Amino acid sequence: MLVPHISTILNVYLKLMAEIDLEEMILGLEYLVRYFGRDICFYAKELFDELYKAFVRMVQTQLENDEGAAQLAAGGVLKTMDKLLEISANTEVFPFLEEKVAEVIRWGLSPQAWEMQDDIFELMLTTVKYPNSISQNSWQFYPLLLETVLGDSNEIANFKKDFPDQTYEGCGYESIHEIAQVMIQMIIK
Repeated sequence: MLVPHISTILNVYLKLMAEIDLEEMILGLEYLVRYFGRDICFYAKELFDELYKAFVRMVQTQLENDEGAAQLAAGGVLKTMDKLLEISANTEVFPFLEEKVAEVIRWGLSPQAWEMQDDIFELMLTTVKYPNSISQNSWQFYPLLLETVLGDSNEIANFKKDFPDQTYEGCGYESIHEIAQVMIQMIIK
């Protein structure tokens, strides 16, 4: 019933998102993407661009105010991005989406983003699982994933100085299962 009007609905929604900065708008968009995924594939680039802008705003709000609401809304944005990536996996729009999501993933692998690590690893998994091949853009994260689990050489050296009898575990060690899923998908393709 709504499918013939999805074009109009999304045009209005995109205009509203550009004018109004409400987390509820993101939640509504998440539902639209979830239920009308294939029908909105043509709008993936515009939607993803608006989601990216909203995500950057929410991260800034979270860093400045440290409020849980912004983090929760940012998590919704990441889930919506993930769904858009999945439905656009083997289309001509995917490289654009992948380039934008790479910026989000880079931020997500930084120490200030560990509250959202599960959503970030889901995004990474989608970028390598659904397309027919793995792009150079996605391969850049392989060494970063290793570093997340093992730590970088400076972290290990500093740790060994203070605790010579112990083994260093990177900050992503607790997420080894999610990281392994991404790495396995990269290896088998």
